[in-house]
Amino acid sequence: MIYIKKIIKKNFNLLPMRTKFLIFLLFIIQFSISDGVKVSAKNEILSISENVFDLSKYFVYTETGKASWYGKKFHNRKTASGEIYNMNEFTAAHKSLPFGTIVRLNNLENGRSFIVRINDRGPFIRSRIIDLSYSAALETNSMGTPLVKIEALKNNESEIIEKLPNTNYYFCYSFNLPLVTLPEGTLKKLASSIDFDESINLYKKFTELYPAKKIYLAVETSYLDDKQNPVFYYICHYDPSNFKPNLPIADNFTN
Repeated sequence: MIYIKKIIKKNFNLLPMRTKFLIFLLFIIQFSISDGVKVSAKNEILSISENVFDLSKYFVYTETGKASWYGKKFHNRKTASGEIYNMNEFTAAHKSLPFGTIVRLNNLENGRSFIVRINDRGPFIRSRIIDLSYSAALETNSMGTPLVKIEALKNNESEIIEKLPNTNYYFCYSFNLPLVTLPEGTLKKLASSIDFDESINLYKKFTELYPAKKIYLAVETSYLDDKQNPVFYYICHYDPSNFKPNLPIADNFTN
C-alpha cells in the first residue's frame, strides 16, 4: 500500500500545474455534492417524521384486562363525578383515571376500537379494568366481559411541555392511528365542540370524508386542569408540512 501511494505521488508531481488544479477542483466538487445530498436527505426525513414532534411516550397510559358494561339499571342515576349517567352516551367508569380523561378502548377479541370519556368509578370486580356505558359497549361489541386494552394520554410530565415556550401541545386520539401528542402548528382544526359525544360523531364524519388523511380528536394537554371552563374537543388533520419549529428533538427533552 505504501509503495502504491509513492507511485501515485510521484506521477501526480509530474503532472502540469493546470492538470493538478483541475483534479483538485473535481475532487472538491464531488465531495460537496455527495455531502450535500446526505444533509438534504437527513433534513427531509426530519421534516416529515412525527418522531420530531410527537411527545406521546412521556404521557401514554396503558392497561390490559377485562371490560364490563352497565345500562338501564343505572340510567339517570348520579355518577361518582356528579354527572347523571346516560347509557346512550360514550362514557365509562375507571378505578383511578381522573374524571374527564379520554380513553381509547381496544377490544382485543374482535379488533374494534372506540373512544370514551371517564365520568364514573368502577368496576369493583378485581379482574375488570373498565365499565362501559351501554352505547360504548355496543360500538365495540363488548356486551360480555371481553379482554381489552385501554390507552390514555395523561399530563403527568408537564415539565416537558414547559420546556417549549409559546407552543401549545395537544393530546390526539384516533380509533385506529397511534395516540400522539403534537404541537399546534402540525394540526389543522376542522371543527370543534364542547360536547364530547357530538365531537365523536364529528370525528366519525371527517374520517369517512377523508379516509386517507390522519384525522384526530384532539384536546389541549391541560384540558383536565381548568374545572371552571368547558373542554373544547377539536377535530384535526395532522399536517406538519408548513410547520418549521425551533424545537429540540423529543429524545433530548429530558437531558
